[in-house]
Amino acid sequence: MAGAGIDIKLDGLEDVQEMLQGIARRNADLTPAMEGIGEVLVSQIQRSFEAGTAPGGGAWPPSIRARREGGQTLVLSSILKNSINYQAGPSQVSAGTNKVYAAIHNYGGQAGRGRKTKIPARTFIPGQESVDWPEIRNVLESYLMEGQ
Repeated sequence: MAGAGIDIKLDGLEDVQEMLQGIARRNADLTPAMEGIGEVLVSQIQRSFEAGTAPGGGAWPPSIRARREGGQTLVLSSILKNSINYQAGPSQVSAGTNKVYAAIHNYGGQAGRGRKTKIPARTFIPGQESVDWPEIRNVLESYLMEGQ
């Protein structure tokens, strides 16, 4: 090669083959990585409650109680905030809450008898566009390359 450069020679492919076999083994069951991603999602959702903002930015409209009494919207008792969890499997993870009233707070809508009360969306569950993809990538790369 003319000019400047570097040559790399692999003496035998044992190290490379071992690395690729490790990646293939870990790829067969991504549960540990999915658990790490679940932790990322739960942390991201918790930050929304702490900041009172949607995962992609934008402040939540304050609740009537928060305006009247002070304090934060959706965290009077912290039951909803503390109910956030995840379930991980070999190829997927789901994060959210089992609280039936979570959907009306996250997505907004009409509530109450006769559906007279309009609840504005106070998004705390990230969508595809607001998930912390760089951190998820870090978790996946770390697990696939190093098993951690």
